[in-house]
Amino acid sequence: MKIALIEFNPENNEPQINTQKMIEIINQAEEDTDLVVFPEMAFTGFTMNKELHNLQDVETVIERARCKNTAVLFGWIEKDENNFYNSSTFFDPEANKSYNYRKRKLFTYREEDKYYTPGNSSVQYEFKSHSMSHLICYDLRFPELFREIKGTEIFIVIACWPRSREDHWKALLKARAIENQAFIVGLDRSGVGEIGEEYGNISVAFDYFGKEIYLENSIFTKNLEITEKDFQCMKKWRRKFPVLND
Repeated sequence: MKIALIEFNPENNEPQINTQKMIEIINQAEEDTDLVVFPEMAFTGFTMNKELHNLQDVETVIERARCKNTAVLFGWIEKDENNFYNSSTFFDPEANKSYNYRKRKLFTYREEDKYYTPGNSSVQYEFKSHSMSHLICYDLRFPELFREIKGTEIFIVIACWPRSREDHWKALLKARAIENQAFIVGLDRSGVGEIGEEYGNISVAFDYFGKEIYLENSIFTKNLEITEKDFQCMKKWRRKFPVLND
């Protein structure tokens, strides 16, 4: 499985500009790329301006991924009736299915909870014959959200994580990988946010043993590859050391 981690620097509060950037990046993805991943709130940057939600932009990116025959994962602002959510969507063109997740732990430090409604469920799906789940940023600090998703082989966490807490980002990702005996991929955005916060621009991945298997901090990264042999080794470790059963 080849995953392109896009440390995207969105124009703050400019969804139309960012939509075009995302389309261009999908077009540039290598032909053997299985999945292109964008960060949390990729269309707008991390914002409390919830009125910037635009389902049409989301559908445009999904249609581009469909034409490219490449799966895509991105964060966006979702409106459902009178509620707004910090959401993320995984689209699989082969299955022609979308899997949506709403951030469950809102970042009260930035008063995110005053603008958005928390989600109430996890998401799990099969991609390339492997079980996957994705979560959003602050969710990473809550191990119970990961443990409740039984059998997941790859977790992906998309984020707008500040550079000032970069060490926390890496440590927590590693811990979640060890605890769940699973691969975990963390993608942070780059650039500066709407109130001047500098983001980490760090993509990192750990295997089921907590070994770092990927670290990159360039704008358009090389693909992360997890092979079938890697998955078999993970399953062997789970059988040998069945901590998830205890």
